[in-house]
Amino acid sequence: MKILIVYDTKHGSTEQICKWIAEFINNKVDIRRTGEADNLEKYDLIIVGSPIYMERPLSSVTKFLKSHRDVLQRKKVVLFVVGLATFKFTASRYLRIMKNALGFEPIMVRMLPGKWRFINHMDRTKVENFVKEIMKRI
Repeated sequence: MKILIVYDTKHGSTEQICKWIAEFINNKVDIRRTGEADNLEKYDLIIVGSPIYMERPLSSVTKFLKSHRDVLQRKKVVLFVVGLATFKFTASRYLRIMKNALGFEPIMVRMLPGKWRFINHMDRTKVENFVKEIMKRI
C-alpha cells in the first residue's frame, strides 16, 4: 500500500507529528507539504493534517482538499488537526471545517495535541495510538 502524508505547519508541531506517523506505520511513506504534493493517483491512502491557527485549519490545507477533491474521492483519506483544544465540541468544529473542504466522509478524523513551541513524549504516544487505529481501518 502506497501512503502519502500531506500537511502544512506554522511552528513545526504538525511536521513532527507527520514524521511520527510515518515512523509508526513502518512502511515507505511519502511526506509532502501541501504545495509539494502531486501525483496523488499513485497513492492508496492519503493522510492530511493541519495545525489550528487563528481558530481554523490553515487555508493551504483546506485549499489542497478542495482542489484535489476529485482524486481524493477515489482514495482512502484520513484527516487530522493539531492544536490545543481539549473540548470535544471545539475539536469537532475544526474537523468539520476539514471535512467540508474535503466534500465527503473520510475513513477517520482525529484531533491531535500540539503545542505552540514544542510537543512531548505523551503526544508521541497519542500519535502511535492514532496510527494503530488507522491501520485497523484500512
